Amino acid sequence: MKISHYNQIISVATLLIGSCIFGFIWSKYQDVEYQSRVHYQSSISLKSFQHFSTMFQIWLTTQDLFFSGKQTYLAQGIQQQTDILLKELNALSVISHSQSSDLNQLISMIKSNDDIIASILTLNNPKDKKWDLAIESSDVITTNTIGLIERLKSNYEAQELNLANKHKNAINKLKAWVSGLIAIYLFMIIFGTRWISKNIVKPLENITHIANKQLDTEEDIEFVQHYGPQEVIELSETIQNLTQHIKLEITKAELQRNNADEANKRITSIMNSVPTSIILVNETGIIKETNKAVNKLFEADDKDILNKKIGHFLPILAMVNGNFDKNSATKTMQEGILSSNIKKPYIEYSGCLVSIFGENHYLIAISDINDRKHDQLALSQLNQQLLHAEKMASIGQLAAGIAHEINNPIGYIRSNIEILTEYYEVIMDFKKLVIENKPSTEIETYYQEHDLDYIFNDIEAVIKSCQDGTGRVSKIIKDLGSYAHQDNEKMEPVNIDELINKSLVLVANELKYKVELITQLEASSVIYGYPQKLQQVFINLLVNASHAIQSSGKVWITSKLIDSEVNICIKDNGHGISSENMKKLFDPFFTTKPVGKGTGLGLHIVSSILEEHNGHITVSSTLGQGTEFTLHLPLTHS
Repeated sequence: MKISHYNQIISVATLLIGSCIFGFIWSKYQDVEYQSRVHYQSSISLKSFQHFSTMFQIWLTTQDLFFSGKQTYLAQGIQQQTDILLKELNALSVISHSQSSDLNQLISMIKSNDDIIASILTLNNPKDKKWDLAIESSDVITTNTIGLIERLKSNYEAQELNLANKHKNAINKLKAWVSGLIAIYLFMIIFGTRWISKNIVKPLENITHIANKQLDTEEDIEFVQHYGPQEVIELSETIQNLTQHIKLEITKAELQRNNADEANKRITSIMNSVPTSIILVNETGIIKETNKAVNKLFEADDKDILNKKIGHFLPILAMVNGNFDKNSATKTMQEGILSSNIKKPYIEYSGCLVSIFGENHYLIAISDINDRKHDQLALSQLNQQLLHAEKMASIGQLAAGIAHEINNPIGYIRSNIEILTEYYEVIMDFKKLVIENKPSTEIETYYQEHDLDYIFNDIEAVIKSCQDGTGRVSKIIKDLGSYAHQDNEKMEPVNIDELINKSLVLVANELKYKVELITQLEASSVIYGYPQKLQQVFINLLVNASHAIQSSGKVWITSKLIDSEVNICIKDNGHGISSENMKKLFDPFFTTKPVGKGTGLGLHIVSSILEEHNGHITVSSTLGQGTEFTLHLPLTHS
């Protein structure tokens, strides 16, 4: 066998082995690429579901607040959060076909819970049994939903872990095969070089020369040799095709890298456009990443924020020894105050634990609530002004009656003083006769004519009458001054029965001409509260009861202690309240009185004051028969 035959055999064998190696490596590379894509998609699904779980916790907290406090104004927020959760689940079902059945079941549960909340909003009375039944139904659905979410989370995590292992194993196998096949290929080349002739080496040198010459250029590289052994020519053509294929793959890889960079830029742009401040800190509380909103919130540049302790800006996240408080960092919707050198310190933050490249980090979202705090303060001040204005309005409404109540004792005090003046003149004339040593007969005659025995006996009664009148005036003025006085900031002990009696003094003239007042005050209890505000409640209800009676009627006021609360009942037999008006009875500015006779704030303020005392008011009425208001006040106030 000629050497050229060996050369041909070696060349053909080398070419075939190289092609097989490339094909095998390429197939393994495709497998690695496939595992990488599947693993990436699984990671995206897991992160999306983790984001959904975080949003679900917020939704669940809002729902708990809604059910525990029966605060219907939270319902709209719950429905908005439900819409967001459903959008997230629909998006997840598109990319997670393996979990589509559980995701559809989860969507159905959330929709069912939303229907229950919508049905609750149609209930007028929070004590309605339907309300409690709806809450129980919602609890069952919520419990099943939490279990399903935990199962889905476990599935996603198991799937992601499995795919990560497959991806890693594929890469390791590829490395092993590449290393082994390259070693075999090199061995074959070394063995074959002993049989390569100059006609084979020379074309290969030409190929090497071309490769070195074209290495730094972007033009197409021409490896094909037109002169030389057929084997070398075929090899050069194969290398040419292989080079073009590799160049195409490099172009694709560059395109994918550019797309990834562009996606990263878009994510960064989105994060910087979010108004919420987002901070990423490591396990020791060192700030690693922030968005632009943090600079505005902390009033500092990145160089003054990054690699600094979060406790420097948010003291609530620092323990007494200055270390990072991990427990506080994972709280949800927690209010806090920034460091004292920041002008707008009031914030609300939520945090969660995240793992990045196997290391634990904490992602903290901070919202600026300074405007909300200012609005709350303004609302509180406005509410106090409203209470004071209503109190002044009621004082003005009672002014004529109070003046009449004061004028009566003043009238008989004036009459008694005139009588005492006449008695004084008679006594002084008698004293003058005695001093001048007039005859005893003349003195006796004067004594009998002016009936001095009756005068001396009547003086004591007249003086006592004046004292009673001044005491009556003093009590009315004292009670009126106490009512007009502003309450202290802190609650104080209040005797309910005494406070009701003081209120009756101020509305006495409003009631006595057309109302028969029947009182049965048996509470004999002291509660903690604001006495002036509670007196405002009693006066408003008593005046309303008087206005409900046209010409004559009765008003019953009772107080008694039931378990751990004081019940005060104010009942009248007036014209009553229609069922249509009962629904709007405690709405602000709602009134059935003519224009100028009422502000529509009385019962709204009554309800607000009772809520401030952790109490409540109930009302029952029959049109044409009368109305009964029952006040429930706890003995203790937290």
